[in-house]
Amino acid sequence: MYPVGFGAPSHFAAAERKLDSVTFASFQLSLLIAHADESGWPADLSGCLSRWPIGVHWSNSDTEAIGIATNNPVHLVIVDDRLPPSGGLEAVRRIRRIGLKTPCLYVCDDPAPRLLSDAIKLDVFSVVEGDRHHAEIVEMISRVARRVYDIELPKLPNLN
Repeated sequence: MYPVGFGAPSHFAAAERKLDSVTFASFQLSLLIAHADESGWPADLSGCLSRWPIGVHWSNSDTEAIGIATNNPVHLVIVDDRLPPSGGLEAVRRIRRIGLKTPCLYVCDDPAPRLLSDAIKLDVFSVVEGDRHHAEIVEMISRVARRVYDIELPKLPNLN
């Protein structure tokens, strides 16, 4: 049995999972999920991720997220628009400023044109509406694993 994630998420109980059907050679996909405590999508996402053989770092501030991204191998960063104290786009800016090219997914409530434009300038892999569409976040994680790292994650049952 393996715990979900490397650190304790701010308000989730660590679930246990068996890795029966999927084996990766010596590579484990590692995610950083930087979210605001009031966002609803991380709880839903946590349950979905427990079915995959991946590691998850949790953060609920931009400063903590930058520290994790700098000091740990992270293959995908999922950033909440409401990330305190300065917001998700500023966290992505800081990640890019320190030279990290890690793919980022940006999760927001309402992807306005200005936000989409700023996200594109920061080379965000995708912008997703989180609170209503956590299944889309799961699909984007799978796409990043396949396209960037040539890893095929197992299909999950219908998540909607």
